[in-house]
Amino acid sequence: MWLRCGVALLATSLGTFLTYGLTHFGVRMHSGFMLTAVVVAAWFGGLWPGLLSFVFGIPGQILLRDPIGSWQIHGKTGWAGFWVYVVNSLVICFLFRKRYIRRIRTEVSPAAVTGGWIWKFDPLNEGTVEINSPEFPHLSVTRTFAMWLETVHPKDRAAVERGVDQGLRSGELQLTFHAVREDGEIRKVSMLGVKSEAERVGAPILIATCIEVGVHENAEAIAWSALPC
Repeated sequence: MWLRCGVALLATSLGTFLTYGLTHFGVRMHSGFMLTAVVVAAWFGGLWPGLLSFVFGIPGQILLRDPIGSWQIHGKTGWAGFWVYVVNSLVICFLFRKRYIRRIRTEVSPAAVTGGWIWKFDPLNEGTVEINSPEFPHLSVTRTFAMWLETVHPKDRAAVERGVDQGLRSGELQLTFHAVREDGEIRKVSMLGVKSEAERVGAPILIATCIEVGVHENAEAIAWSALPC
C-alpha cells in the first residue's frame, strides 16, 4: 500500500509540474497530465491510490486556472474544466478498482487443498496420536507422539512441540508446519484444534482438523528458505 500510494503522489506531482510548465508557455492543458496521473495510480494501485492522486491534484487544478496562482476559479469555462477533472477522476478510480481486484484474483493462484484428516492427541502413556480421514471413518492410524513428530519437517518440530504444549494449557491449537511424506514430498499443513476432556479418565486431549495445502516439494532439491511460508 505504501508503494502504491508513493506512486500516486509521484505521478500527481509530475503531472502538476508538467502542467505548470506548459501554462507558463501559454499551453493550457489543465486536466491532461493530472488525469493521466489518476489513471496510473488507479491502474497499478486500485481505488484508494487513485483517489489519493485525485485529491492531491485538486490544488493544481485550482491554482493553475485563471486567475493563475489564486485559490479561485473564474468563468464558466474554468468551472466546467474543474468539474470535468473531478467526474472523470472518480469514474477512472471506480472503474479500475474492479480491474485491480480482478487482476489480483486471477494472477495469484489459490492454494490447492491436497488432503485433510482429523488429528487427536492424548498426552497420557507418553502421548498417543490418532489420525483418521472423514473419507474413511472406520480406518485410523495410531502412533506415539514421538513417532508422529518424525513426519514433521525437522525445522518445524520444535515449534510444533511448543504449540501442542501451549494448546493443552490454553485450550486452542493453531499451527502451520511442513509434513514430510514417505516419498520425500513436503506438504504445508494447517492445523486448527481445541482441548477436550476425555470422559474415561477426565484428562485433557487435543482434537484438531488438519488441511494439506500448497504445492508438493522435494526436501533434497531445495533449501529450507525456499519452502512456502
